[in-house]
Order: sequence, then C-alpha cells, then structure tokens
Amino acid sequence: MAARLIAYFPRAAAEAQTVADWDRVVGYASKGISSGTAFDFGFVGDGCVAGGKFCDELRAWSNDLTSMRMDTRVAHMLDSVTQATPWPVPNGNSQPNSPDKRLGDGTYDRSVGFCTPPVYTICPATANAGTDYAFTPVANFRATRGQYHQSNIGQIRYDYVGFSDPNGKGGGFGFSPVILGAENDLLWAEGLIRGSAPDLATAATLINNTRVTRGGLTPATAGDGVPGLLAELQYEQDVELPGDNAAPYYNRRRIDGLQPLTPHQMPIPAKELGVLGLGYYTFGGSAPAFSAGVPGASNSGAMSGTYDVSHLMREASAIWHEIVANQMARIKAVR
Repeated sequence: MAARLIAYFPRAAAEAQTVADWDRVVGYASKGISSGTAFDFGFVGDGCVAGGKFCDELRAWSNDLTSMRMDTRVAHMLDSVTQATPWPVPNGNSQPNSPDKRLGDGTYDRSVGFCTPPVYTICPATANAGTDYAFTPVANFRATRGQYHQSNIGQIRYDYVGFSDPNGKGGGFGFSPVILGAENDLLWAEGLIRGSAPDLATAATLINNTRVTRGGLTPATAGDGVPGLLAELQYEQDVELPGDNAAPYYNRRRIDGLQPLTPHQMPIPAKELGVLGLGYYTFGGSAPAFSAGVPGASNSGAMSGTYDVSHLMREASAIWHEIVANQMARIKAVR
C-alpha cells in the first residue's frame, strides 16, 4: 500500500519521474505481497444471499459479456491486426488471433446459454481459447449512446464471480482479488526501471512473471532498455490488472494516457480552498490539464494552468433562495 501511494501520486508524465520517489517504491514493493511466498489479497464471496455478507458486484458486472466490454484501446494492444480502435462502424471487429494467451482466439463456452441464440461468443472453446478475455460478434450496446461503448472483447477471467457464472450460482461466489500480487510485481519493476540505481534485469524478471507465465509472450530482457521495458511494463499493467481496483486509472494518468477530458485529479472542495486561503480553480473542461491559465485569472495558491471560477462558486442555500425569489416574482407578475 505504501508503494502504491507513492507510485500513483503523479498526475502527469512530467511528474512521474520528479514527484514519485521510485527508490522508496522499490523498498516497499520488495517487501510486498509478491515477495517471498506471493499471494493475491482478496476475499471469498458468499453471493450476498441467504444472510450472506460478501459479494463482488464489480466483477459480477465486468465479467459478463452481455453487459460489459473492454475498451478497444486495450483490445488493440492484445491483437493489433483484428481489433481496430476506435471500434469500426458498423460491423465491428473480427475474431482475434492474439499471441497473448489471455485472449488467444477469443473462443469461450464456459457460460451456460452463450452457445444458443443470441450467440454472444464463439462456441465451443478451442485449445487456443483465452484465459482472461473472450470475443463476441455481438455489440449489444446502442450506437446512439456513444461509440466508446462498443467493443467485441470482454473480460471473463473471473466469470465464476459474474452473473454468467458457468456453475449456475448467479454471481458473487468464489475468490475475488482486491489487489493482485502482480500489481506489486509491476510497481516493483517500475521502481527498478525509474529509480536512481536501475536494475533492468530484475525488472524484466518481475515483468515476465505475468508476461511469460500468463501471457506466453516473448520474455522481456535487460537488453530491451528503459523504453522497451517501460512499454512491456505498461502493457502488463493494462492487460493484467483491469477489473481489480482503480490501478489502471493511476497507471494511465502518470504516462499521460487518460482518455481526453478525463479529470487528472478530484477537485478540492471550494470551502476547503477558502479555509486554506487558496484560489478557486478548475481544469476548464476542454482545456488541457496543466495548461496556462487564462489572462487575468486569479490563480493564487493554485497549481499552474488553473482557471479562476470564483464567479461560479455559490452556496446551495443561496441558489435555492434565488429560485424561490424568482418564482415568487413570477407569481406576482401573473396576479
């Protein structure tokens, strides 16, 4: 947790190397859940039925091909030949043939009902079926709600927890990781790559714990250099960690990889800024994060690239009184 706190703090690529203390990340991660006898930290769900207490709603939805799909950005990483991004209108992407064993050819038949109309995936599964992801020819989201909803790849790594549970339990049962040991491995590796005394060989070994063992991909080596190892590391962070926690957001944030208009941080409440004597601010919606502030804006105490929005800051009670006053004025005008 200490390694995560330090590594996930940077809000942009410009801060990733200067704000985070990667040597401390290595110190903490080397004693983390993937050191010694590695394990995944999580809980065993009891379905939250019949007086039960624990169930994983996140995976119940995200590991169900009928309701949740992977972003085409990640699908394209898994198979750049067949999975175009953005999703090609109107026919979508074709069946994959990924070198990554976590997707493979995308076949999947472990869920009851998926081999009968409507067919969400290709059945039966072949020897090249993916362990974590599956392909479906059905894009069951309304195109009018946005192309970003569309994808032909879904996560099925934890299908036993999802509503499409092949055991017929209806979701919420079985082991649900909260933090994978792999997440610690990858933070550890990143610290060894970015730190003051790089150890690229050990970093490659840590990356290969999932890249080779689970993905079946060509091993990373020290010879790949810093750029190559960072690319392999970020691939593993994108492919191995989805669905566990908020790590993908922080991993993408510190390499300037968030989708356009995504907030880079949650705003500090206006009242707290007032107590601290800091200026009100916003990233300006469509304005680039960390861009120069508007001319004449008061950015006292706020980060560079923020905008003066003090004219927008009003108490809810004041807004309510204004609404009531306007309404009363209309009533009087009618009379």
